[in-house]
Amino acid sequence: MSDLMVRSIKNALAGGSVRYQSWPDLAGVALISAVGDGVMVWHSTATSIQVVAAGVVASPCWIVGVSVLQSTWAAATTYGEIRVGTGALAAEVWLAQLPVLAGVETAVGLGMKAPIWLPYPIKVTGSPRICASIRNSTGGLITGCTVKVLTCTGLD
Repeated sequence: MSDLMVRSIKNALAGGSVRYQSWPDLAGVALISAVGDGVMVWHSTATSIQVVAAGVVASPCWIVGVSVLQSTWAAATTYGEIRVGTGALAAEVWLAQLPVLAGVETAVGLGMKAPIWLPYPIKVTGSPRICASIRNSTGGLITGCTVKVLTCTGLD
């Protein structure tokens, strides 16, 4: 690895102009499953959930992950997948599909959920609408979970 490459990686890790953002910038967005228990079915694109409106995120930005804020799934543990995409309603381009495992919080309190990071960032240009949808396993019912999409700027 060249010295220049090592310095570039060090500068990126040290901060520089790299900035992370979670969207939406207020409360998370509720993703609702398309159907009930045990049927791993995505919503149709016409009913995908908007996370960020077009024209809001910086161009370019990189989608780097998803943060599951709260699971409202009925079973103690359920698994599923969240997909993230860009584009107008009913014309989305799905860019990433992430596995998710979640449990329901107890009366004792919320369990911490670590963000789900992509193995590499996905570059998005033009400040498009960012959307997401979910499908889940048995026990998930149709309640889904609340999420945020994580983005990064300054990588170029």
